[in-house]
Amino acid sequence: MGFTRRDGSFYYDVLPPVNDVYVATLDFKAGKVLVPPTKISLRFEGWNYAPFWSPDGKYLAYASRRSFGTVFVIRDVESGQERDLSPKTTVQVLRRKAEATPRWSPDGASILFTAIDPSVKRHRLNLVDAESGNVTPIMPKVEGGEHTLTKWPVFSNDGKRIYYVRGDRSIVTCNLETQRERELYQTNAYIYRLALSPDSRRLAFFEAARAVRPTVVKTISASGGESSEIYTLKQGKRFSWGVGLSWTPDGDYVVVGGPEARDEPDVLWMIPAKGGEPRKLELGVKVSHLSLHPDGRRIAFTCPEPSGGDGGEVWMMEKFLPEAVAMGR
Repeated sequence: MGFTRRDGSFYYDVLPPVNDVYVATLDFKAGKVLVPPTKISLRFEGWNYAPFWSPDGKYLAYASRRSFGTVFVIRDVESGQERDLSPKTTVQVLRRKAEATPRWSPDGASILFTAIDPSVKRHRLNLVDAESGNVTPIMPKVEGGEHTLTKWPVFSNDGKRIYYVRGDRSIVTCNLETQRERELYQTNAYIYRLALSPDSRRLAFFEAARAVRPTVVKTISASGGESSEIYTLKQGKRFSWGVGLSWTPDGDYVVVGGPEARDEPDVLWMIPAKGGEPRKLELGVKVSHLSLHPDGRRIAFTCPEPSGGDGGEVWMMEKFLPEAVAMGR
């Protein structure tokens, strides 16, 4: 924070550990918790977030803050062994935790993520090799010039294209071979999150009349076109966009975080993909970055630490500077 002019005391703030990664097993259709949430990020506790399962369900990866930056931790689900993957790049990896939605490529060879490029101070899409850590920027060719920030990226099931939100109000797709993008949907509202259905035919997303107030869950065809509302909240309520959206493996439901209740556990909602009243499941904890295992039962998510998330502390150091010495002429 800085030094005082009077006596050289130094003031600084300390942020407490905030988040860790948990895994639980659920029976969504019965609305039951089969295995309660268990913390699996036991190294660098408090600095872990944004878990995501590999397509075959054999690995769980998540982001972990370190003193030198952010790494991906790749965990072997069966053995519990972990290894750190440090992207070899100058971009600031996953700087905004709320918008961190890394995803495995369908072949499990790389990880797609959004990061801030400090050279241009813009978000950009990147692929990091899951073995070497080498990073390849994805630079879509945009008609009419450079586009604004990109976020919420997801792979197509064949790995040949990605979908993401451009700016805050349009959904686009980019062909990875040609690097050309095409707009699929545009709205005057705000768009939050994206999730591709298991059959690759539809994209689910939140829409909001004003920033950070998502009130509607919609879907569109993965090839573009008009949107369909599958659920709209009553006035005064909003969805927890931090939980995100996940399709159940059978494609019948979209799982979201129910209307936010401050300082209370989150409730997961299973909304029928064709519309209808949601089923509800109480997990008993706060949830963000929800990721469903391919088996449709296990979930991984970020959960705030009980002692974290309430702000930092301000500390002062005094009488640690050497005495000033007058220099002779």
